Amino acid sequence: MPLGEKERDHLQIVLRKCDMALADKPTLASIFGRKWRTDFAVRVLSVHSLADAVFPEAYHAPCLTDMPADYQQRLEEGAAILRARLRGQAWAQFVSRIRDRDAASATEELLLARGFATEFGDIGLPSGNPAAPRPEFTVSIGTHRVAIEARGLRNSRRVQQLNDRSWRSGQYYWISADPSIGNPGRVRKALAEKMLESADDFPRISVLTLYSAFDALAAFDLARQMALRPASFNIPQEKYPLAVALASHRLLQGIWFNDCVVQRIRYSRKIKERIRSAIKLSLYPRTDGVFLHEGMSDDEHNSAVWGKDIGETEG
Repeated sequence: MPLGEKERDHLQIVLRKCDMALADKPTLASIFGRKWRTDFAVRVLSVHSLADAVFPEAYHAPCLTDMPADYQQRLEEGAAILRARLRGQAWAQFVSRIRDRDAASATEELLLARGFATEFGDIGLPSGNPAAPRPEFTVSIGTHRVAIEARGLRNSRRVQQLNDRSWRSGQYYWISADPSIGNPGRVRKALAEKMLESADDFPRISVLTLYSAFDALAAFDLARQMALRPASFNIPQEKYPLAVALASHRLLQGIWFNDCVVQRIRYSRKIKERIRSAIKLSLYPRTDGVFLHEGMSDDEHNSAVWGKDIGETEG
């Protein structure tokens, strides 16, 4: 059944708003060019339900009511940085990714490129076999080249379906009564898989984004454990991360450095804080001011996450 008149009017308003927002964003305007926008409008207006009107995130950003007002401008700045470095087929492939309905990883890459280029001045693109595990980009920090990885925690078809449905409605969250979705064991398995699939060429920083797929509080505990005690996940020493950051959607929850890796590559406190600053520049702070880090004791971390000390019990 075709869309009703009110639904078509709503979509046309959204399309106009998305188009108008590109007027002062030349890089995104070139990605979502006039021909693409014309073809996309035809496809969107031919759907049979508003739930099937799927917009690419970077194009739809002005209509995402849960995101800060400068979100699309940050994506524009990240896109300009990558556009200056990607050539030919590599840029065409990136454009294809960011136009895709599931473009979350591409937008994460734009945000991180903006943050790290702002703090460290330049980023390098990975080389080698495209089919092999590769970071999104590398950064020269001190005497080392460091790999920056963006990894989404979303590893089941059911979760993907729920995530797609929420994004189509302009939201970044969903609620499910299915107890298996929030099982902390799935978080642990997903974290280990993300670490093991990474390349070993450089010290690496893994930025993990949680897409309502798991028990968020358990994810905070497990991301911290992954950074501080990766051996407990059976991660070999050569794959220990320099740091793990965790975001829920685009809100930064915490950053944890692994002391063994920091000492091995002889990074100072100042360098650590510059890395922390780059990640903070990439994402948004929590509105309640909570920020988790490796300097917190178990009690401090537990109190910040769970609202109680480790020794406290329910009841």
